Amino acid sequence: MLAQIDSEGDMMWGDFGILYWLIRPEDLAARRFANALFTWQCG
Repeated sequence: MLAQIDSEGDMMWGDFGILYWLIRPEDLAARRFANALFTWQCG
């Protein structure tokens, strides 16, 4: 996982959602951030 941001205070993603950015270790090591994936989860 590259980053995770939870809903909090004034920043709400849906109904208390969480944002995720995922990247493979080899892409991170090579600094290929264009290969990162984004998804989100809403509860």
